Amino acid sequence: MSKFSDSSNKCPCHANVGTTGSISLRVVPNPTLNRNAKSTIHTDVQNLYAPHLHVIETKDHLGSHHAHPTNMNARQAHDLNDVLDNHNLSLRASFTPNDYTLPSVCAEVKPEALQSLFRDGAVAIDAPMNRGQFRMHSLSAGQITGMEFIPNV
Repeated sequence: MSKFSDSSNKCPCHANVGTTGSISLRVVPNPTLNRNAKSTIHTDVQNLYAPHLHVIETKDHLGSHHAHPTNMNARQAHDLNDVLDNHNLSLRASFTPNDYTLPSVCAEVKPEALQSLFRDGAVAIDAPMNRGQFRMHSLSAGQITGMEFIPNV
């Protein structure tokens, strides 16, 4: 498993020239919410807690699509589960490969996963249909400091 840190230039993935796609963690309205609602609270929550994870280019690193977010100006996310619940929002991790013949993959990040992330420093989230696994990292208290996607081969 790769690690993310402020000194991301030490990661071997930087030796890889091209990008493999993009990864993101997005705050979205809960799928059960009325689609006609005109609320923009999800954008405000995204900008407070995870602006650095909206869309990040990935590079290949030992078979994973690995990202180093920059600009970690985010609020500590220990209370993010409560905020999401209070506003009928959810978190969605997604990976979109540069190879247009391959499909994008997304998975819901459940409250239990966020709790594990902040308690243990890392969490793995299975993608639907056995397509792979998202891994999220927290190397700073209450911060989501990185993500990667590991496809099943």
